[in-house]
Amino acid sequence: MHTRRARAAIFFSLCILLSVGLASSTLREEGVEVPHGQRDWSNIGATEVVHGTVDVAELAARMGSPDVFNREGNVLLIETFEHGASAWGFTLGGTNSSVIVSAARYRTSGYSLKLDSGTGILHYALASRNFPYPSLGKFGVELSFSFDSNVTLLDPELWVYDGDTVYLYGLRYDPANDLVQKRTGDASWETILEDVDLYPSTKLWNYLKFVCDLNTGYFLRLIVNEQEYDISDEQCYSTSSPTIARMGFRFTIRGSSDTAGIAYMDDLIITRGEP
Repeated sequence: MHTRRARAAIFFSLCILLSVGLASSTLREEGVEVPHGQRDWSNIGATEVVHGTVDVAELAARMGSPDVFNREGNVLLIETFEHGASAWGFTLGGTNSSVIVSAARYRTSGYSLKLDSGTGILHYALASRNFPYPSLGKFGVELSFSFDSNVTLLDPELWVYDGDTVYLYGLRYDPANDLVQKRTGDASWETILEDVDLYPSTKLWNYLKFVCDLNTGYFLRLIVNEQEYDISDEQCYSTSSPTIARMGFRFTIRGSSDTAGIAYMDDLIITRGEP
């Protein structure tokens, strides 16, 4: 009985393999485009018509990873705020300014960080996070953000203290004038890109990633949505600051003295080993 069942199983398996071979041959002869990728629950396939998936970043993206915009570099941190923001510090400069975890807008995970600049003389809100001093190399900073028409400035910034000097890889987006600027002092900025036009809406997520070389003190490139810019001639701002060595990121938004601006930040990704 068992022998007959085994023979029957072998016979049906051979029939299946034969049909697959015939179908493959027909597809090749007719020049039909064959989709690449593996069948469900399979790690093998007919190598002439099926190509195995070797990009695990693509697999992660399909499974819901926030890291879908630019997958270069090795991930050190992915922050989606689904577990709160207890690791973050907030600085509030405006009247009634605030920074909270919010479910009103989000790109992934159901939550984001909402920044309200408030009004008054200072009218800004800042969120920051510290990290241990890293092994220096090429680092990337990526974030998703949205903002309303009352936001006047948005500043993403990576900073590194080495114990004697602070290096500030600071960028600023000016939505009213479509400018990208870099920090050149404690309160001074220089325009490095023009005609960077982003639509102001808290329902529209923009992507931004900048890469910098912590060994040389220079930026390397900037990606804003679908556009990539070479900013390798731009040096970061540095100044003497004898303090404990560490690294950090901060995101600042500004409104105006009489109108509060609101922005959301999600999917902060810090990478190293960038090309």
